Amino acid sequence: MCYPVRMENFSADNTFVWRGTRVCLVRMTDGCIRTVIPMHRHGDGTFELHVILAGQGSVRTRDGERAVRAGDFFITPGGLEHEQTSLPDDPVRELCVYAVQTPPSDEKLLRDGMLWIGSAGEELLFCARQAARELRTARTDGGDILSCYFRLMLLYAERSRGKGAQRGALTGDGSIFLRIDDAFLYDQASITLPELADRAGLSERQLQRVLRARYGMTFLQKRTQARMRAANLLLAEGKTISEIAEETGYSCPEHFCTEYKKYMGMTAREYRKRLRGDGPS
Repeated sequence: MCYPVRMENFSADNTFVWRGTRVCLVRMTDGCIRTVIPMHRHGDGTFELHVILAGQGSVRTRDGERAVRAGDFFITPGGLEHEQTSLPDDPVRELCVYAVQTPPSDEKLLRDGMLWIGSAGEELLFCARQAARELRTARTDGGDILSCYFRLMLLYAERSRGKGAQRGALTGDGSIFLRIDDAFLYDQASITLPELADRAGLSERQLQRVLRARYGMTFLQKRTQARMRAANLLLAEGKTISEIAEETGYSCPEHFCTEYKKYMGMTAREYRKRLRGDGPS
């Protein structure tokens, strides 16, 4: 994925109350999706707002796949596993906002596991385009303006769905969760517990507690999950077992094959056969 323009780690002033929930704007990016974003989920209590500014592609969840194109939007709550792709000759360009819902209320905008998707409408698209334009400036008040556009985008997204806020809760510092999510999504081959703890600004013990609370997994379990999902994409692309082992961080093909069978319940070659339709579905 190529995000040429981004702004992150907004100040505390960019936190606002929405429908009884405190929403913390953490990162806003504008760019093109040129590779597959593998199946992943963010920590509970976080969410991403995606507004498609150009191109065509799809978003896939465990419930199925939906096509998206310029003029669409979708919201992926923290508990929702999802994957994104683009058409090779017409890649998706999207404005993507990563945010966290925090106290004091137990209300939150979205229910985990629920995908919001639909037509953005003129108002939401206007705000997204203006935010993308603002990202390309270096103004000192840019964070305040982007926060205002984000709040308007949430309003128009909710209006387009015709639904009010839904119950749920969770707390947290958005920048920590963003660093954790990005590490498992993009650096699963090399990330270690000490390195991730350092990125998150936590002790290793604190990080393990956060991972259990947010994902229900230990660090090793979460990293293995991320590596296996990356491996499945590489298998679908036709990479060799040796290439996949190297790209997913395993010391040798034999180690990768052992871990893959333990996690997936089948060998990598059996999985590839199923993809080709040569084995049981």
